Amino acid sequence: MSKTVCRGIPLILSCLLTNNVSASAYAGFETDNEGGRTSFIGFQSGKRIVYDLFLADLDYRYIDNGSTVSVNQKSVAPVVGIRQYARWSTTILIGPTFLIKEEYNGGPPLRTRDVGGTVKLSLYSYDAGITKEVLASYSTNDQFTWTRARIKRTIENNISFGGEFLLMGNDDASSGGAGILMEWGGKSGGVTIKVGYKKSTNHENTPYEGLEAFLPF
Repeated sequence: MSKTVCRGIPLILSCLLTNNVSASAYAGFETDNEGGRTSFIGFQSGKRIVYDLFLADLDYRYIDNGSTVSVNQKSVAPVVGIRQYARWSTTILIGPTFLIKEEYNGGPPLRTRDVGGTVKLSLYSYDAGITKEVLASYSTNDQFTWTRARIKRTIENNISFGGEFLLMGNDDASSGGAGILMEWGGKSGGVTIKVGYKKSTNHENTPYEGLEAFLPF
């Protein structure tokens, strides 16, 4: 990670923790049976003006001229934006993305560093025990798009059940899938467990599983 990023993170965290409004931390991971893995952690603060710091580690594979290329990608995205409250709560965030990418194709790894931009969109609705959520992001570093839609219903004792649809990728590879989830949540935080099935342009059909956590403070 570059010195610029390291120097900037304490300042970003200071903004998050001294905003004097609602703040939260979130984290999670997802794996599949074909070498795909995603792990992330983030911090968010703000009501109308929203600050978000997102750190991610991603593993995936794609086919290049008949050869399988394995990729590890680490990124840091400090973003800021606005949130509007209505029937659907809408949040739009924008900021830089610092990326380190390593590609393995049987020889020495090819490492690249890049600084690009990220745009994030969040739509959230809750009515009569039913939660609807759409998250989307786009990064200019590698033209990577990620989208997730969820719907869940609270049953009792802060336990919810629902489903999700996923779509993600770039020119190297893309995948889509669907799954089911169970969530336990309350004022002190929440945990989500999910399982599903996805298909990629590499002709990989695989189940996936994941765990997510949310902690307000």
